[in-house]
Amino acid sequence: MTEPFPNPAQSGQTGLQEDYVSNLLASNRSRKPSLAYGSISDNEPPLRRSRSLTESITNSMITATNATWRQIQRRRFLSVCVFGCFIMVVFNLIFLPRTSLDRDLRRLHGEYLTFDDCSRLFLTQLNFKNNAKSYMELLEEDVHLPGENHESIQTYFKTHFNFKTYTDKYETWVNKPVKTGLKLVNSAGHVTYEARLKESELLSFHPYSANGTVSANFVFLNYGLEQDYQAIEEQNVRVDGLIGIVRRGGASVDYKIELAQTHGVAAVLVYSDPQDDGEYTKQHGYEPFPKGPARNPGNVDKESASFVARQPGDPSTPGWSSTLFAHRVDPDTIPKIPSLPLSYDDIEPILRSLEGPSLGWTGGLDFSYSCGPSTDTLELENQVEYKIRPIYNIVNEIPGVIKDEELIIGASRDSIGGLGGASNGHAAMMELARGFDELVKFGWKPLRTIKLVSWDGSSYGLLGSTEYAEFYSNKLSKNNLVYVNLDRINGSKLRLQSHPLFNNLLLQVMKQVMVDTDHTLFEYFTEKNSTLGLISSEMGDYSVFQTFLGIPSLNIGFENDPARDPVPYYNSLSDSVKWYNTLDPDCTYPSVVAQFVGLLVLNLSEKEILHVKTYDYIAEIYRHYTDLIQRVPEYWLERIFDDDTNERLNTRLAETDTQFKTLLKKGQRFDASLKTLQRQIRLAFPWFRLLTKIKIAVKSKVANLKVRSLDRVFVAEQVVKDRKWIRHSVFAPSRDGRAASVLPGLHEALDTASYDEFVASLASINDSLAKLHSKLS
Repeated sequence: MTEPFPNPAQSGQTGLQEDYVSNLLASNRSRKPSLAYGSISDNEPPLRRSRSLTESITNSMITATNATWRQIQRRRFLSVCVFGCFIMVVFNLIFLPRTSLDRDLRRLHGEYLTFDDCSRLFLTQLNFKNNAKSYMELLEEDVHLPGENHESIQTYFKTHFNFKTYTDKYETWVNKPVKTGLKLVNSAGHVTYEARLKESELLSFHPYSANGTVSANFVFLNYGLEQDYQAIEEQNVRVDGLIGIVRRGGASVDYKIELAQTHGVAAVLVYSDPQDDGEYTKQHGYEPFPKGPARNPGNVDKESASFVARQPGDPSTPGWSSTLFAHRVDPDTIPKIPSLPLSYDDIEPILRSLEGPSLGWTGGLDFSYSCGPSTDTLELENQVEYKIRPIYNIVNEIPGVIKDEELIIGASRDSIGGLGGASNGHAAMMELARGFDELVKFGWKPLRTIKLVSWDGSSYGLLGSTEYAEFYSNKLSKNNLVYVNLDRINGSKLRLQSHPLFNNLLLQVMKQVMVDTDHTLFEYFTEKNSTLGLISSEMGDYSVFQTFLGIPSLNIGFENDPARDPVPYYNSLSDSVKWYNTLDPDCTYPSVVAQFVGLLVLNLSEKEILHVKTYDYIAEIYRHYTDLIQRVPEYWLERIFDDDTNERLNTRLAETDTQFKTLLKKGQRFDASLKTLQRQIRLAFPWFRLLTKIKIAVKSKVANLKVRSLDRVFVAEQVVKDRKWIRHSVFAPSRDGRAASVLPGLHEALDTASYDEFVASLASINDSLAKLHSKLS
């Protein structure tokens, strides 16, 4: 322990004390100071011992200050690091890469292929290789009657494509032939001729034809249309109770059978006359198929006898799906008289035996056509068995990012001929599937769900598509944006039946598809003088989507041009790969359809805002409306339209006209807003404008919901009298199933001069236009 300093006043040893102090100070200077709290550094003078309270406080403050500063110095490195990190974070936040809403959405779901990437990969895959012919050969290998041999196609989809593939089964009420026969009996009761009535081992028949036998005289009815009956009546020839012979063309076969039934005809025979085949006939020196392009004399084209223009699908379940335990009714949309399809080789001896006035009717057979009636008798037998039988749709699904929005592409698969069916659109759909499969391999996940559906039972009366849409009607009405039907490819002329909402998009996409090295599809389309037709110009697998549910639909294929294409076949054994090679040896048309439809679907699935033109749709309706109003009888104009308000019809017509003009302006503004939204979705924003992105996302969803519901506003319960299944007040097929009937309620009311029906239809249209006003606001 260090001794205290001695007091020199109390000791005489002053010199010794001074030496002691000097030595002690020297010793302290030579000792290295401690860095502990309160120690003295080399650069600081030693603090003197406090001699007063003030000095003590001062010394404490100096000590504390020195300690604090030393602490700051000691932690300065850590502080600088923390501050530097903070600056870096702020810097990075400020200068983060700008991102767009569409890029954020795709990254969120692990999707990095852009629309341009998808388009390029898709077209490259289909242009590099064309598998359409192999798909046709695959279909031709197995009998594909409705409900049979679906397993082979399903297995092919599962093993070759990376899709979710499953079957969709329905129990449908259909008929099959048991025995058919047609004999020509002379007045002495001898059989002078018996028709073959089949192309192969399969019996030729009309699906949904009536069961029965008829023995009666017969008469030639030309095309079997109303004007033909009038011409016969003018010659005082009665047709009731006779067997009528009609040729295909001018209207659907089921309409001709229904019309014959209305006129009291006992049974109907239908054949294909060579005169309707255009350039390629035996009369013009061409060999018949398979040696040449002219019609095969033994060819039998077979169509359904069900009145599909009134109601497609299973006639025992009108308006609801044909499941196993479904309620069934006695159908009123199938004929009550038997009918048979024949080749022109079968019918020639029968027609040749007729005598009587010709009425100026000519044909492609080498004799003079007479209407009859005959002196000989025909004995017709059509034994068919009706039974509940299953059909199988094959659904291929590519799940999308947006779960509640989907697009469906469909094509029919079955054929009554058993084999054949090469000209249907199924090969094009399989080629389309191959292109989409390539995208899936690259990790593609579409923005919207895409379904490729192989329809079964189409040749019986659009069974597969109709039952599917009726079963999923609620879901489809909410989620489905568009249905694209791949129609037949039986000629060189591009066939487009479009909903006006998509006309602009179709023309744009056509310019991006090459038919050959020198021509785009758009150039090919214009060179062939083709036009954009209206959807529902006839009955097809799209009918249930467009006409029953109000889902905008498209129908795309290649149709026959009689002036330059070989004679086509329908539900016939001649509709083979061998025949198709005479039309399109390189199978170019299925590949072109697949490319066209693929790019169209990518435009609709990969862009956040649906590419539609509401102005075009409203303008098309308005054009047809003004044409129909010109037909309104003058004496109707002053009649009461509304009993409650005493409003006159001419006043209501003027108000409807004003409604259309206002809607046209709203349509232009709405289309412009959709275009602006699409641009905003592609704009890149900094992170701190997240709220702006959210607002754009909400606006986009609302806009798409409006687009999705545009066509639904025209769906009503009763649009056309006697055709309850028809629910779209703008588009419906005509009664003969061969032309589009725009505003069918008004159209048919004017045809029948029914004022009450006209008023009811106009009121329904006004209600729909009012709903459309609110949608576009």
